[in-house]
Amino acid sequence: MEHLGIRGIRVKLTVVRPLTMASLATEQEGSAVDGTGKPLSSRERQLMTLAAQGETDDGIAHKIGIARGTIATYWTRIRAKMGPHNRVELVARFLQAHEESVIAELNAEIQRLKGTVEHIGDEGPQEVGFFRALLEESPDVVLVVDSDNRIAFANHAAQHFLGYSEDEFIGLALQTLLPERYHGIHKKHVAEYRRKPTSR
Repeated sequence: MEHLGIRGIRVKLTVVRPLTMASLATEQEGSAVDGTGKPLSSRERQLMTLAAQGETDDGIAHKIGIARGTIATYWTRIRAKMGPHNRVELVARFLQAHEESVIAELNAEIQRLKGTVEHIGDEGPQEVGFFRALLEESPDVVLVVDSDNRIAFANHAAQHFLGYSEDEFIGLALQTLLPERYHGIHKKHVAEYRRKPTSR
């Protein structure tokens, strides 16, 4: 998770990739699982994934559809690549390597998103277009008024809900949308807000 600033606007990026057995089994073949640089084959990865799920060698042999003796051969090959560790240590190293790979991917994705957001922040017109598009797609009515309390922007929801076209909205006094009996109190509220702006 990282917070990025865009000309005073803070954007929170949250990227989550869950650690699942499916992701373990399908992780790209050829990636090393420890410091030896020796990658596990797809079958060896499948065996390690099932072992991480708590399967016994008999269970693994049944699920994969190979002989029990072949499982022992795979363990020998895995130890040749990862070191002469016991089963628990091998599985722990396998999971740790996977987690490190996931973290590296997340960091790369965060940097990519950061670059995209910063690029938007560097370009004035692009920034305006970006946030205008967000407001346009909002299901809620969004009206933006200028310093004279006249409408400068109205999104699609506002046009649909209030029955005005975009051209009709632009330059329209905001109080026009209110019953006349509320004009006075609305003017007072606007003056108070401009004197001391607060989130509502």
